[in-house]
Amino acid sequence: MKESFSQIVLLLALLPAYAAAQEEKPADNRFLTYLRPIQEIELASAESGIVTTVLVKPGDRVVKGQEILRLNLSVIEAQLAQAEAQAKGEGRLKAATAERDIAQQRLDIIDDLRDRGSTNDAERDKAIASLAVAAGQLEAVEDERALYQLESATIRAQLDQRILRSPIDGVVTEVTRSVGEAAEARDADTPHYLAKVVDLTHLVARVHLPAAIAASLRLEQSLPFVLDLPEKTRAEGIVRFISPTVDPATGLTEVHLEFDNSRGSLPSGVPGHLIVSGAD
Repeated sequence: MKESFSQIVLLLALLPAYAAAQEEKPADNRFLTYLRPIQEIELASAESGIVTTVLVKPGDRVVKGQEILRLNLSVIEAQLAQAEAQAKGEGRLKAATAERDIAQQRLDIIDDLRDRGSTNDAERDKAIASLAVAAGQLEAVEDERALYQLESATIRAQLDQRILRSPIDGVVTEVTRSVGEAAEARDADTPHYLAKVVDLTHLVARVHLPAAIAASLRLEQSLPFVLDLPEKTRAEGIVRFISPTVDPATGLTEVHLEFDNSRGSLPSGVPGHLIVSGAD
C-alpha cells in the first residue's frame, strides 16, 4: 500500500513536466488548397472549318490518339485525291521514258553505223540532241511527280489537322461545339477550344507556405492531406516541387504535391487541408 502511494506521488510530481512538454510540442499546421488534374488540356484546331462529326461526350474515357471530332473534309479530300492522281502520273512517265529509250537506241544505231563509216557526224549530233531533249522531258515529268507527292503530303497534313485527337489517355470533361458549328468562333460566350481532356490518374495540389515551413520540407517527402468531405478522406501527397524563390510581398513559397489517383478514389476540385506536422 505504501509502495502504491509512492508511485502516485511520483506521477503527480511528473505531471507538470509532462504538461510543459506537451505545450512545447509544435502544433500541426493546416493549409487550405485544392486537388487538380495533373494534366488538363484544351484541344483547339489548327484549321478553321465546320464541325461535321462529334465522336465523344463529356464523361467518356479516351486513349491517346483517339478521335474527338472532325471538321468538314470533303473539299480537302477532293484536293488530296487530285494531287495523288497527278503524283502517280503513270501515263506521262511511261511516255517520257519510252521517248528517252527510243532516242538512246537511235544514238546507239548511229554510233554503230558511224564506226562502220556509214553515217556522218551531223547525224550523230542530231541523235545526241534528240536524246538530251528526251532525257530532259523525262526528268521534268519526274520532278513534277515529286512536287505533286510533296503537295499530297502537305494536304494530308492539313486533313489530319482537321481531325481532333486526344493527346493523352484521359477523360473528356467538355465539348464546346456541336455538329454544324464553326471551329473558328471567338464569341465571348464560346471558348476558343473545341474540347477538354483531363488526366485524373494523378492529382496535384499547389499550395503557398510560409518560407520557414517550406524550407523544412524536402523533395519526395510525403505529407498528409484531408479532404473537406463529411467522411474526411485522407490522402498522402509527394512533394514534387519547392520553389527556390520567396514572394517578397507575402513571404510565401510555392510547393507542388502529387497524389496517386489510379483507383479514382480522390475527387478533383474539392478543397482540403495539407497538414505539415511539427512546423512552427
